[in-house]
This record gives sequence, structure tokens and C-alpha cells, in this order.
Amino acid sequence: MAYSVEVLTGEPVVIVRMEKGFKFEQELPEVHEEIARRMKQIEARRVYRVTDFSALTLTFSELQSVLYLETRGGPGSVADARIHNVFVGTGEWVQMAGDSLVQTQYGKIPTLVFSTVNEALIYVRAMLGHSTSA
Repeated sequence: MAYSVEVLTGEPVVIVRMEKGFKFEQELPEVHEEIARRMKQIEARRVYRVTDFSALTLTFSELQSVLYLETRGGPGSVADARIHNVFVGTGEWVQMAGDSLVQTQYGKIPTLVFSTVNEALIYVRAMLGHSTSA
């Protein structure tokens, strides 16, 4: 298992960290199930999902797998209507994934990309009206 899923205490925020060696086709469905299970513990109607890709070096084929698997829909995926998506990473493929999701063929899913989890949490907390300290 090359990932972790964490719900921030008292906040409608799920952080997914993908570790080196993450196998998209095998593990992404598991991630979706884990997120969906954890979301049942959150009372808010909308949840921020911060997906941290910074430990990975994505290839173009992995990017295609991510987009395909994430946009097929279902609980816990980026296409889940309860989820606001935020990606973290500095590679060009992470930015391209975020840019691609807003396109019609991927479901017009708004996704912002930040360089660090801390930056992403500052944004999320500002949207939630919380303190900006991370």
C-alpha cells in the first residue's frame, strides 16, 4: 500500500498522499473506497480532497490512467459531487491533470494545483472561513 488517507480533525478535509511506488490501476480504486468510507465520518455536505502527488514522478501514461480512473465517477473519486478537488505537486503532469479535469471530456471538474500541502491547506481553510495557519 503506497498511499495514506487522513481526515483532518474537525474539518471537512481529506488528505490523500500517494507514495513512491503507487500503482494507479491497482491502488486508486482502493483510495476511492477509503475516501468514501472516511467521508461518512464527516458531517459537512462538501468535502475538500487534497491529493498529494509530490512523492511521485508521473509519466504521461500514468497521467492518462489517473484521469481515466478518477473521472469514471463513484464515491471518493474526483467526480464525486461532494468533493472539492485540490492537487499538490510540482511536476508538469500534475498541473496538466488539474488543467485537464476542467475540460468537457473529463467532466468539467474544477481542480486547483498547489506546490505544497501547506499552501493547499491555507487555500482550503480560507474557503472554509477558518484560520489560515496550517
